[in-house]
Amino acid sequence: LLPHHFQVEYAELHINYLEFITAWIMLVWIFLEFPEFLRNKRVLLKLDSQVAVAWLLNGRVPSFPFYRLMIFIAFIEWKMNCIIMPVWIKGTKNPADALTRKLVWNPPVFRYRRVKYPIRPIPLRLLRIFIQVLTGLFDYSAFFFPAVLPNISYNRRGRFLPLEVCRI
Repeated sequence: LLPHHFQVEYAELHINYLEFITAWIMLVWIFLEFPEFLRNKRVLLKLDSQVAVAWLLNGRVPSFPFYRLMIFIAFIEWKMNCIIMPVWIKGTKNPADALTRKLVWNPPVFRYRRVKYPIRPIPLRLLRIFIQVLTGLFDYSAFFFPAVLPNISYNRRGRFLPLEVCRI
């Protein structure tokens, strides 16, 4: 799905970028499918990549296209009035790793507060958003509140400030 120049330049991504992309896809998927999980909450995001955790905490990624993904996470925080708190856990303690290391996959449901939710494949809409954000073609004004966007500024810590505060 990526444009050809992205496929050539980022043919073999480092594991840190793959971990970051996985966290991004999971957050956006929850945002699209289950927004009530994020709205007005602190989201504890457990990752087994110390580098991905540092990137999310600092609000910086060394490669510019991936920095666009960081800005999108900040937009989700702003829109849903939530705070995403990345926390590092050991890979051996990460229950998600067991799914990738064993050939046991395709669980039919996941549970959240005793409610069962069916697991579905990644929606094509999410993949389109990923490609558009990564390539810089995503239209934030159509996705968020267009009247508000000119009045805010993004700072490097992944938070938004009113423009009056940024000018001081």
